[in-house]
Order: sequence, then C-alpha cells, then structure tokens
Amino acid sequence: MRFPEELVAYRLGMDAILNAEAGGGAGGPMSKGKLSQQQIAAGLCELDGWIVVKRHLHRVFEFKDFTQAFGFVKRVALVADRMDHHPDWSNAYNKVTVDVSTHSAGGLTKNDFELAWKIQTIHGR
Repeated sequence: MRFPEELVAYRLGMDAILNAEAGGGAGGPMSKGKLSQQQIAAGLCELDGWIVVKRHLHRVFEFKDFTQAFGFVKRVALVADRMDHHPDWSNAYNKVTVDVSTHSAGGLTKNDFELAWKIQTIHGR
C-alpha cells in the first residue's frame, strides 16, 4: 500500500514527537499508553482546529448541507473501523462534532492523534 507523502511526513513527525519523551525510537513506553501533557501539546501543534475537552480531542466540522456532512461521517466511519478506533460524534444538519480518545487508557494516546489527523485530512483541513 502506498501512502501519500504528507501522511508519511506526518507519521515520521508524530513518531519523533511522541517518542522523544518516551526514551527513544518506535515502541517506546509511551507509544501505546496515555500521553503526557507535553506530548499532547506537541501533537496538537500537528493538527488544525482540534482542542482538548475533557480528555478528548475535540473538533466541530461544518459543511454546506446535511448531505455533505453525512458523506463525511460515512468516510470517517470506514477509516475509523479499519483502525479499530471509533470516535464519539454527533451530526446536526451541516455540523459534525467529533471527540476522540482512548477510553481504555483513560486519556489521549498516539492512536487518537493518528485518527484525528486522518479525519481532518478527509475534511480537507
């Protein structure tokens, strides 16, 4: 499978950011666990429009109409399901509110930032 250059650059950048505190390369102690506040802040720098609300990555996406919003939800659902990482979300007419976290970790993980990045890429930033 080929990945777009921007995805590869993002993944390399996030790996460096999220593993820097973890003591080194991929697979460090923080690669699958809950991230520190510093790691979360660094990860937010890589995302557009996302904030942390109640230990979730949170963003509201707005569309021209309901059909576009629902199409976005459908595309995100397919990606999230492939990752086996499902966001909490709601859709009200042309707005989709998305909250991403890893419930089992009790906070944010690297996986959450990867899903958020994929979601914003589907939206077109």
